[in-house]
Amino acid sequence: DLFGDARDPGGLLAKTRGGTLFLDRLDHLEPALQQRLVEALGSASPDGTPPPVLVAATASARPEQFDRALHELLEPHRIEVPPLRSDRRDVLALAELYLSEMGSNADGSPRLLTDRAKRLLADHSWPGNLRELRLVLESAAAQAGNHPIAPRHLPPGFGSEQGAQKST
Repeated sequence: DLFGDARDPGGLLAKTRGGTLFLDRLDHLEPALQQRLVEALGSASPDGTPPPVLVAATASARPEQFDRALHELLEPHRIEVPPLRSDRRDVLALAELYLSEMGSNADGSPRLLTDRAKRLLADHSWPGNLRELRLVLESAAAQAGNHPIAPRHLPPGFGSEQGAQKST
């Protein structure tokens, strides 16, 4: 998809030239593909359009998981994003954003969280960070239907894990 094929010779890199390309789990990309990515990002297109700006998310920031050239390309621009559990307000703001992106309920009403569900979300330790939050909300919204998401719609045992932060 990145580099194209016979049906799409330019691929995603060509389509995003002059724009921004977000790649999730970049650390899972094979070393040979990481090298091709470095080469593609380091060159302008024949018409002079600059390569896309690469925004990447990784599950691990260990340099040994990256091709050396890719690591050198990314390192000067690296931003460490704190874990979701570092600020409970982020959890609720992102939860509301994700729910709004999912669209309204079938009856046209907005997707909502009960106060108790909000407390459980805010108190969770989020070892899976943003991916976990999104998956939990997608599942809960599907179970809740047209009703507000309540604790019963969250995964079994949610909020009772040992590592959960305590409400203040």
